[in-house]
Amino acid sequence: MALSSWAVPGESSILDARNLTEALRPGAGTLREEDFALTPAPVEAGHAAAITPGRALIPGETFRQGTYFVWSDATDTVPWPAPDALPRIDTLILQERDDSYGVTQGPNGPVWKICPGAPASSPVPLSDAAIRAGHAEAGAWLYAYDVRVDPGQTRLVAGNITRRFTSISSRPKQGKLLVSTATSTAFRNWLATNTATRKAFTTAYWPPVSFVVPYTGEVKVTITGRGFNTYSTNSGVGLCYHLAGANTSAIGAYTDYEFLKRGHLNETASVVNWITGLNPGLTQFIPNVWVTGGTSSADINLHAGTLIVEPVL
Repeated sequence: MALSSWAVPGESSILDARNLTEALRPGAGTLREEDFALTPAPVEAGHAAAITPGRALIPGETFRQGTYFVWSDATDTVPWPAPDALPRIDTLILQERDDSYGVTQGPNGPVWKICPGAPASSPVPLSDAAIRAGHAEAGAWLYAYDVRVDPGQTRLVAGNITRRFTSISSRPKQGKLLVSTATSTAFRNWLATNTATRKAFTTAYWPPVSFVVPYTGEVKVTITGRGFNTYSTNSGVGLCYHLAGANTSAIGAYTDYEFLKRGHLNETASVVNWITGLNPGLTQFIPNVWVTGGTSSADINLHAGTLIVEPVL
């Protein structure tokens, strides 16, 4: 194909639309935290997953194939393969079938596809190569979740579900980190019992970002929020994050990143880090809190935080 655009009436195509989407949002694909959340389906549905409404961008794998936009406005129930005699880890992908690029197993369009893992006493997720060779179809696909399936289970287990999104953002539940009260359960779960110590938020209050680091080993991370610490005029409170998973090994022990903001004033601020030298693959970015003084929820407040991880290609 020679030069193409939408300037000539009647000559636009779906390929033009996909290339426009790719130009507006380049990268390894996007599936945000609030999109397509996976939970065990209701009891009456049996061994199945419930997937909430959402939107996703799935990049094609060939030159100028463009990026597919997929969305749903309803909750889907997906039957899950039965357990084996040994545990296994299945991977759920979002597949966009497109027979313009090869063989498909069904009609063109998006479909949820379960890729069963190998049963083993210590099971591991499928590799990219195994998914591409044995499960992915022509078109494009995006990691969604890894799900551990144990022998004898009759329902999926929420604690066995792991996000494998390539690029997402994470916010505290209901958009607020902490409402300061003397008996706050949230406060007891995130605040360090001693000062000058970082402490990770529990998933219940601010979940981590599970992110597939691209082949470049580079990511852009933004963390933002509002906080104050009235314990003393010099006390501070800040937000930071650390990395977890085998893919952090390329950067050694340096896994704690810039504090968001310290100070006793009620201020909103953010910090952006460009991190290089990561090993490509699944890595967790876990939000942390840090205080310089005070352990009482009457002194320390945090509100409306956001943690965003993006690929750098």
